[in-house]
Amino acid sequence: MAAAARPNERKQRSLSDIFNQFAGESVVLFPEINGKLLIHDTNEDATYGREKLDKKSRRTQASIDAFLEERTKDKDRQTYADTDDRLKLSFILYDEPVNENHIKALPKKVEKDVFFILDHELAHLVIKDPPMAGENEQYKDSVREAVADAYALIRHYQRYGTRSTHKSVIIDPWARAGALTLNSDTVHFSTLMLEEIIRRKDVIDFSHLDPQQTAELARRFAVEYTPPASLVNRIFEKLKPVQKIYDEEPDSNKWLKTLARITLDPQNDAYTFMICKKILDGYLDGRTDMDGRSFSTKGAYWDDIRTRVKEAENRYARENILFNIPLMKKKPRQPRRAG
Repeated sequence: MAAAARPNERKQRSLSDIFNQFAGESVVLFPEINGKLLIHDTNEDATYGREKLDKKSRRTQASIDAFLEERTKDKDRQTYADTDDRLKLSFILYDEPVNENHIKALPKKVEKDVFFILDHELAHLVIKDPPMAGENEQYKDSVREAVADAYALIRHYQRYGTRSTHKSVIIDPWARAGALTLNSDTVHFSTLMLEEIIRRKDVIDFSHLDPQQTAELARRFAVEYTPPASLVNRIFEKLKPVQKIYDEEPDSNKWLKTLARITLDPQNDAYTFMICKKILDGYLDGRTDMDGRSFSTKGAYWDDIRTRVKEAENRYARENILFNIPLMKKKPRQPRRAG
């Protein structure tokens, strides 16, 4: 059974408390990794799950030390999950910086971010890929990442309840769309799928999903709402001018104005408009993106942009797939002749 939601819990816990809880509950939820799960946190250079590794395997303490040294020595390392067939390990490297002042007492927001990331990485280890015969590699990778995002969001609701409004800068619909624009990330584009889970959050009984049902629900959402690679790449190409200007002048708002211009392009298809609008809306609302940037969008220029975007949004709501396609004009009704 899924962990009970505890949205009102206020006690601050340490980073090691979170990792110990996560390591312990993970092997209960997924017995297939019991005796195999190893998690390393680079913030405190601490390893979790080591004392519970299966003693029957041929791995030695020296071989585990060598494994960890190899996996942590890269200065450009990033958070990831992987399996090691030689040592029979399911391994998670957590390399997201946590403020030193928070390590002994995590603010609730930081705690939620840590769990989001750990759940995402765990999903890569324990949820089997859905059948994807005939699909290209980009789409397969996108579905895998979407499964992990879906699992992380579902587990968030199981931990904290559906009233939680927490938005992680890593697993968030707007952030995932923004990464497509500014970071050339076509694989982690899970925006629409995450929005579908959020839309149904008060319909699904998350607290009564068992681990297998949780994994299956994540797979279903990922397969149903991950767009084909051709569609994502088309939007990515459309947004390339934004990234070019961003790379040259990230602290100016020239790239944001370019994004607004592209969003309002009268040649846009319905899907391109919808995605560009989602990205633009976040900045118009004053949100801070994954790179820590937000911009003032006050004044006549941005007020005009808001008005035009709203008009286009209303038209999109009426026309949907026919957005920006010429439509037949209604002919005026001819008056009836008397007699």
